[in-house]
Amino acid sequence: MNTITSLLTLQSDTVTDPSAVSALKDAESRVRSMMILYDRLYRSESFREISVSGYLVPLSEEIIKGFHGNGPITLNREIDDFLMQSQDLFHVGIIINELFTNIMKYAFTGPGSGVIGLSVKNRDKHVSITVEDNGKGFPEGFDIENSTGFGLQLVTMLAEQLNGALTVEHTPGARVRIEFDIH
Repeated sequence: MNTITSLLTLQSDTVTDPSAVSALKDAESRVRSMMILYDRLYRSESFREISVSGYLVPLSEEIIKGFHGNGPITLNREIDDFLMQSQDLFHVGIIINELFTNIMKYAFTGPGSGVIGLSVKNRDKHVSITVEDNGKGFPEGFDIENSTGFGLQLVTMLAEQLNGALTVEHTPGARVRIEFDIH
């Protein structure tokens, strides 16, 4: 996977079209989130289940570090530590990667600081994941179910694969919540 990441980085350095550079950087970010999961799986005693906080804490830090030029970002996390099947956690990691990437690209415009919140709660095997920011929020009339962006389509698809309910709230900023049951 390091080789794939390196190839994507090299390719993005040779491309001048901003949309192509953005697509390559997004692909690189997705591969990095997979690398973190596979590293955690390699270090765990079981390949079937992995610690949620053990995966999502370094993943969230890595995503934020991957964006240069943004103002200072504060990351507030409240992550319950519990085990989740690695395949489901893979879906969760990609979802968080996509939501954080969108926040870093679109929520905070101009100089200034931003706040990102990540909450993962497990109550009797019912998981609630909330990603929120204090940025400019979604555009008027935004509907995630009809989004044309690849990343948000991916979020919707992965939430469905988790048999989850996906909601978007227009707050000061934006909030996305996914709820699903685990076994």
